[in-house]
Amino acid sequence: MSDIDWKSVEEEAVALLQDLLRIDTTNPPGDEIKAVRHVAGVLARAGIACEVFEPFPGRGSLVTRVGPGGGNDLEEALLMHGHLDVVPAEPKQWRFPPFSGELADGCVWGRGAVDMKGIVAMQLMVALLVHRGAITLKRPLKLAWTADEEEGGGCGMAWIAANRPDVLHARYAIGEVGGFSMALPGGRRAYPIGVAEKGLAWVKVTVSGEPGHGSMPQLHARQNAVARLAAGVDRLQRRGLEYRLTPVVRQFLDEMAAVQPRPSGWVLGLLKHRRLARAVLRHVIPDPGRARALHAALHDTATPTVLNAGVGGNPETGRGKPNLIPSTASVVLDGRTLPGTTTDSFLRQLRRVFGDDAEYEVIHSAQPTSAPTTTRLYDLMVATLQAEDEAAVPLPNLVVGFTDAKHIAQLGVDCYGFAPMKLPDDLNFARMFHGHDERLPVSSLMFGIRALLRLVQRALGE
Repeated sequence: MSDIDWKSVEEEAVALLQDLLRIDTTNPPGDEIKAVRHVAGVLARAGIACEVFEPFPGRGSLVTRVGPGGGNDLEEALLMHGHLDVVPAEPKQWRFPPFSGELADGCVWGRGAVDMKGIVAMQLMVALLVHRGAITLKRPLKLAWTADEEEGGGCGMAWIAANRPDVLHARYAIGEVGGFSMALPGGRRAYPIGVAEKGLAWVKVTVSGEPGHGSMPQLHARQNAVARLAAGVDRLQRRGLEYRLTPVVRQFLDEMAAVQPRPSGWVLGLLKHRRLARAVLRHVIPDPGRARALHAALHDTATPTVLNAGVGGNPETGRGKPNLIPSTASVVLDGRTLPGTTTDSFLRQLRRVFGDDAEYEVIHSAQPTSAPTTTRLYDLMVATLQAEDEAAVPLPNLVVGFTDAKHIAQLGVDCYGFAPMKLPDDLNFARMFHGHDERLPVSSLMFGIRALLRLVQRALGE
């Protein structure tokens, strides 16, 4: 690594990221095949073979590998993965056009810079450096860049896992949501490593009532489906779902508290107590975003996202007739479940909120995932962060969203969230995900490339 021309690497990596950001892969519809063809061309010019999958028109994914080995050597392979689709952007709300790949103020701007074409660019640059002989590997490095993660992965990683699991076969996998820095007092920086991921349960809840004319309202709220549903949603918001302290969150709180000054460390300790956590989250933690993240890590959650009621009316607007009381009303809940929560136990919690007589339809579900903190790779991720940043405090973390790791973990692979980035203290990284003016500092891009290359060398070359 000492012989690498890092200035040239920076120029090449920035160009790789800019090119990816200029390809519009907004999902829906995705059309990730455009990005796949571009990346395949970069690999081909470097002399690296790859395999392209397009199970549905336009929904492209790519897998490749660098380094030696084959057959049983794949048992010790490391898989790095990322997704090529992005969420929609509102151009009028952006400083620069979201698909411009603008380089300004030391950052590369564009939809996907953080989530997650920036990480794909890091991984691609590492693959190129390995192939050029910057480091020597004894075991293979595999890479997968896929479609459709933002909509659940059915056209991408989930399809590959179901139809071509052989290309994902590895000992470990690393992907997004982990390894980025968060400022701590005293100039130290926390680097959460994703070792577990909440499950997913999208549920449609439908309640019934008595239909009638809007001029004659029912005398009891339970007779009106809309009123019943509104009461249930209100109960859900006020009460929430079950609190549970999982081992990974306990470890996170303990290790984070240990590097915090008083009283911040004490406050984190209070979150380990069921009866105190609610009050602490609502009234003590000053940062609303941090309080929301901690709440999500300590609870099963169900967020109302879609409401539907009313019949007839204008088909163009979808509005029901104002004077017709509907017989049913429904809400779609975005449910996220802690490790140890099953879909059945999650539904039991919802029944306590909306009642046994409501109808519950599971639209989509996925189980939580977890990986041990006792593996060699976890130790190497910790050591890598400490080597790249002497102020680093690596911590195990529960990812409260979902990633493509869900599909890979089903194949028996230990999956971690590790996309290392040393970020400016004043950059609100969480807001970059799906937010306006998404951007990645060039310094963070280079930190990630150096850290990933070091990890690969230690994990596969020694």
